[in-house]
Amino acid sequence: MAAPYGQPPPQQAGGTVTTVTVVQTEQKPNACRAAIPAMHIAMAVVCLIFNIFIPGVGTIMAAFAVFCCANTGQSGGGKVGTFCLNFWVGLLQLATCWIFLIGWIWSIMWGAAFIGMSADYHSTNEPTTTVVTTTAAAPPPQQAMVVTNPPPYSQPPYNQPPPANLPLQPMPGQPDYPEKV
Repeated sequence: MAAPYGQPPPQQAGGTVTTVTVVQTEQKPNACRAAIPAMHIAMAVVCLIFNIFIPGVGTIMAAFAVFCCANTGQSGGGKVGTFCLNFWVGLLQLATCWIFLIGWIWSIMWGAAFIGMSADYHSTNEPTTTVVTTTAAAPPPQQAMVVTNPPPYSQPPYNQPPPANLPLQPMPGQPDYPEKV
């Protein structure tokens, strides 16, 4: 029997507590996933190798692969958009590889992203459910602790005059007290 919300889980026989946690994850599309084609791992590795040796060529190959062997299940308009993006990114990688190797580094990172996205090639995009069950021994019963309130701190009342043996001194910035007659 499940415990009400906010209550600890019930103890079972043997002094154990069982907790069940259900986690459901759903992969939502984003711009990055739409920009990088999801290819078979073999095609992703070939594109990475081309991007390492000739920057941008692997990205251009990936752009053309969108129409035949990548991004399964994507609409026609989405495939054209992914093709255009990857084709122009590949040309920019090729053009900027001579400027401080920016295009070469960018090309290798893009190729590594192809390999990372290859896991999406075989996925069905259905939500995944993970059930985690943990069983732990119940904590030992605690001894009751008795706390007594200490007596209140006694302060002298404020309406009494100071003791006679203390000399009266003026406060800084205040006029002197009048002499006692």
